[in-house]
Amino acid sequence: MRALLRDLHYTLRQLRKSVGFTLTAVLTLTVGIGGVTAVFSIVEGVMLRPLPFQDSGRLISLHERFEQDSHELRMSAPDVLTFQREGQAFSGVGGFIASAYELTGAGAPFKARAERVTSFVFPLLGIEPVLGRVFTQQEDDAASAVTVISYGLWKERFHSHANVLGTTIDLDRRPYTIIGVMPRSFEFPLDAGRLSHRDLWVPMSFTPIEKKSEGNNFDYSAIARLKPGITMAQAQQDVDRIVKEIQAQYGAGSGFYEVGFSHGSHARRVE
Repeated sequence: MRALLRDLHYTLRQLRKSVGFTLTAVLTLTVGIGGVTAVFSIVEGVMLRPLPFQDSGRLISLHERFEQDSHELRMSAPDVLTFQREGQAFSGVGGFIASAYELTGAGAPFKARAERVTSFVFPLLGIEPVLGRVFTQQEDDAASAVTVISYGLWKERFHSHANVLGTTIDLDRRPYTIIGVMPRSFEFPLDAGRLSHRDLWVPMSFTPIEKKSEGNNFDYSAIARLKPGITMAQAQQDVDRIVKEIQAQYGAGSGFYEVGFSHGSHARRVE
């Protein structure tokens, strides 16, 4: 019985890590940051049900992890910006991080679940709002107080009125203008193992402190889209090049490289 429970616990733990996904390729490369070795990885994921995004087979996610620890980390803000700026195998790289705001001005105040996202995220996903638009690069860079809201928030708090565009709500007592409403089925990010409910999305607008947080804040996530005709092997070469630039920036030595493949929830790593 103990052995059965142990096996069941292991299986559930593995499914929790990969539920909804069948990983088809994992490419990782280590880079030293401030004396701590981390691993950059490209993960090409295919949902057990198709990803609800345009041409989802070309979407990948970027991750880091400590070499001595199998626990997967997200990324630091400077590294998101480096991949966004230097990636040549990708048509774009988008960063995002979970947030929450006290929302007022739309009925009773409540704590809204939000996501700060860079302007590249929505175009990468290929999903258009049902009303209005998403924010631009200029609005992201300028930290403009604009927001795109979920279909659920639009229905529950604004009664599905088309004149919601231009309405102002307060997020943590700062006024934000609603510029778009996403479709009913839109969820982002996709949280493994549970519903991914977000009430709204706001520009990432990295602060000066975030841009300088080199290797000490791994709370950010990133997605990218492969350019047409680019293979995972070619993306690997591009990541190798970018990581070398990050190594030079942090003054780190050469890293460790590994390639892995996994099928279903049973991973096999080749070193």
